[in-house]
Formats: sequence, structure tokens, C-alpha cells
Amino acid sequence: ASAHHMSSSSSSSSAPAGPSGSGAPAPRPLQYTLRSRAGMQSFATTPAAGDWGAKLETLHSGDSRIFEYNKIGTLLACVNQDAVIIYKANTGVVHRVIPRAGVHVVAFSPRSSYLVTWERLTAEANENKDNLIIWDIDKPEPVPLTKFTHKIYSPESWPPIKWTDDEVLSGRLVPGEVQVFLGAKLAAVVKRVKLPYVATFAWAPGPAPYKIAVFAPEHKSNPARVQVMTYPELGVVTASKSFFKADEAILRWNSTATAVLVQTSTDVDKTGKSYYGETLLWYVSADGSFTENIVLKKEGPIHDVCWSPLGKEFIVTYGFMPAQGTRFDLKAGPVVDFGE
Repeated sequence: ASAHHMSSSSSSSSAPAGPSGSGAPAPRPLQYTLRSRAGMQSFATTPAAGDWGAKLETLHSGDSRIFEYNKIGTLLACVNQDAVIIYKANTGVVHRVIPRAGVHVVAFSPRSSYLVTWERLTAEANENKDNLIIWDIDKPEPVPLTKFTHKIYSPESWPPIKWTDDEVLSGRLVPGEVQVFLGAKLAAVVKRVKLPYVATFAWAPGPAPYKIAVFAPEHKSNPARVQVMTYPELGVVTASKSFFKADEAILRWNSTATAVLVQTSTDVDKTGKSYYGETLLWYVSADGSFTENIVLKKEGPIHDVCWSPLGKEFIVTYGFMPAQGTRFDLKAGPVVDFGE
């Protein structure tokens, strides 16, 4: 079987009314996109439909290699050989076109004001520089706001430029620090988050005060570290946790910005039990009052972690197949074990 790149998104901003007298809204339509041998295809369905749904011919873009929805599912960016085409997801109407060849990956800012693109460094395409571009897509004809040279693409730290939810602040990952800017004013650094070997960062959701979590992997005999700070006092660490067995990490904030889950992984499992390395999960409260290693009941890798929408619980799927699922509370205690 071939691997498919898949994104999914609700394509409407409000749910239609349910049946008269039911007191509940009708299921919101779900739109998803996949890439297979037939090319890129989009479908629309509802969670209760019980089938693949109807194919959206208006969004068929067979030669697209990469695609990405914006945060609220209203726009779909498709990367072709010669351009990035941004569609309105519900109609398939072309919203914006960026005539740029060789784009490898894209990312929307939270309010879809900007699009980040990355391409490989080559002498022909970009003269081996300025391969990370921030585009202003509010304008009918997108224009590049800023260009940076960014040598390596990493799925774990993509995009290297990230905004707060309201796009008031942005941060850029560079060696040894995260540079902080005011929105899209990426020519002037207003603050710096210093952490040797920092590899990824994540803004907490919501408005000010803006919190940021940063992660640095273990290096030689030094443990890995995650730190939390609050803008503008980014020199003051409000929470910190050090641990080993962490070459990479995914940072997941809850919706209330009170805690961050740190899913770590290593390139090699020194116990020899897994070909893919070891994975661990750490809970870190934003104020530093509570940190905990999440103890899982079954050996094996962590497959996925997800916070509840209210940010008061989270679910972990883990273990060698058949995998197991457990729901945890805000004190990292197991609440419900879903079994294998």
C-alpha cells in the first residue's frame, strides 16, 4: 500500500439547525483531502454519513504534491510544480496564486494573513539563499514580505516562523535562540529567547499574556530541557524540566495555556525493543508548579496525544500493536483506560 498525505477540516464556520424540536445542531460537514495515485482529491461528508462522502470536483488538483488547510478550514493551499494555489475550500474558487516554482512545504499563519513557504537551496532557483519566504496573502496579488536562508526542513520544528493566535507576535527559530518580532515586522527583533541547541518552540494559544515553550535536545552529557516563559519577560523562566532520552520533541499546549505536553523521542532505542527509537511523554504546568513523566501501562511507542477542547484532560494512544488508549486528568492521573 502507498502512503497518503491527508488533511481534514470542517468547511463551514457554523452548523445548520438540527431537526425541528431536536434541540441539537445538525452534524457539521467535514471536508478532507488526500493524495493517491489518482492525484489530489477532496471529499465532503458528515461524521454520521458512514461513507467516504462526495468528491468535490471543484477542488480536484491532480498534480499537487503538497497541500495544507488553514486553521479554520476555509482555505486550502495546493503546491504544484510551478505555483502555490490557494482555494476557497467550500467553493473551490481560486483565492490567491503565488507563482513560485519548487516549493516543498507551506504553512498558514493563524489568521491566514501570511503563508510561509520553504524550498530547497539551489543555485538555479534561489542562488542558495533566501529559500524561506513569508508571503502577505491578504493582498489580491501576494507579495513576499521577508526572505530568510533556512538550510534544513524538519517536520518536528516546521514552520520555523510561528505566530501567536492573534498574530501580534511571531517567533523565528535560529541556532541558539528564538527571535521574537512584532507580527510580520520580521526585520526588527524585539526580544530573544536564549537556549543553547534549541530545536523547536510553540506559542501558547489565546491572547496576551503570551506564553512560549522551547525545547532543546540532550547534547553530549547534558540532558534535554523544556522551558516556559511569558512575553515580554522572556528572560524569566516560569517552568523548566530536564530529562534524558530526548533527541526530538513535539510541544502541545492545552487550550487554556496552563500546561504543555512534551512528547519526546530518540533516534535509537537502546533497549533494542523498537526499530523506531524510544518515546516518552512529560507534563509541564506553565507556572512550574507541577511536572510529571506520564506513566503508561504498556510498552511501546507513543502513537498520538490529544488535549480535550476544554484543556482539562488529554488522551494518549500508545504501545506495541494492538495499541492502547488512556485518558488523563490535569494532574497526569489516568481517568479512563480504553483498553487495546
